Amino acid sequence: MANSTIGLPHGLALKIATILLGLAFLFFGALKLAGVPDIVAMFETFGLPAGSNYAIGALEVVGAIGLFVRPVARYAALLLLAIAVGAVITHVINPPLQQGVPALVLLAVAAYVAVGSGKSSTAVNA
Repeated sequence: MANSTIGLPHGLALKIATILLGLAFLFFGALKLAGVPDIVAMFETFGLPAGSNYAIGALEVVGAIGLFVRPVARYAALLLLAIAVGAVITHVINPPLQQGVPALVLLAVAAYVAVGSGKSSTAVNA
């Protein structure tokens, strides 16, 4: 079993990254779906259409759940990667830039999971 760059076996590092990515997107997606006033206001300041927080939140929750469904795990990781790219771009366009750091971290983890899940048949093995 090959080691990852962080000293863990690749499979274990991928499982940990997948679980953390899923939990993060499940949490942030749920906040968007709940219509938390601060998040709705943030979407408004970004100039996004009203209700877009619900659409993005739903995609985040679906992607987070999909990470744990073997046949679609890689596609779910790619969906979350695309969402993270959009979030990073949105934060670059709408300063302050430091508010985009969580999106950048999620982008990096989603990229790792998407690439890693493509090397094996599943992101999370039973």
